[in-house]
Amino acid sequence: MTPRKMLALLLVSAGMAFAQEIPSGTALPVLLSTKLDAAKPGQRILGRIAQDVPLPGGKHIPEGSKIQGQVLAVRPPASGSGSQLTLKFDQVHTKKGDFPLVTGLRAIASLPEVARAREPYWHPGPMLPFPTHQTTEQIGGPEAVYRGGGHVMAGNEIVGEPVWHGVVGKFRPSACPAGNDRIQALWLFATTACGPYGFADLNIVSPGWTPPLGQIVLAAKGDVQVFGGSGLLLVTLAPSRQKQGDAPPRPGSPQE
Repeated sequence: MTPRKMLALLLVSAGMAFAQEIPSGTALPVLLSTKLDAAKPGQRILGRIAQDVPLPGGKHIPEGSKIQGQVLAVRPPASGSGSQLTLKFDQVHTKKGDFPLVTGLRAIASLPEVARAREPYWHPGPMLPFPTHQTTEQIGGPEAVYRGGGHVMAGNEIVGEPVWHGVVGKFRPSACPAGNDRIQALWLFATTACGPYGFADLNIVSPGWTPPLGQIVLAAKGDVQVFGGSGLLLVTLAPSRQKQGDAPPRPGSPQE
């Protein structure tokens, strides 16, 4: 074997050895970039990962990674019936490569609800200049995030920890499936968040947990409209592995 072929084989082997996997049941917090509208069949859906997502082996999907999906079908509002929108998310793109996805929808929050969850609601004295020292309330709580040395609290129970641009914690019992038992990236959502928040007229008809897996169906009496800047808490329904041929991450370094 020539030195060039040997080097190529070593690079391919390294890529396979360090290829990263997103386990089933992993939460993916998403800030929506595009508007979802039942008047636009076939539109591509764009968003970004809103907080670093921890993965096995000390790796992570970085905040800001792009996530993509597609509107599969729409039913516009008609006389006596509301509108319906069927969508799915199918890929997350990182600097190291792409992951194909199958996800369900655990929770969805309106743009005003996302803005509210980012605003501090309590200070132990004068206004503190640093957002990392303020206290916020999670969507779907009540759970308070005490930044600057505190925890995420549900009453007197510690249910998570604040991190940069979000929180981490394990899902607690709710109407939604539990996912897995690993620490999750929850961003602005509570550990029990499940369903729509901040919408006057929006229902999750199918969160995508059952066949056809990953097909999420939203409905409203009027026109289904979810504006850019809204938040979603997706959960992977099957292990997702990087496509072969992606550049391998450096041994011992986090996913970038």
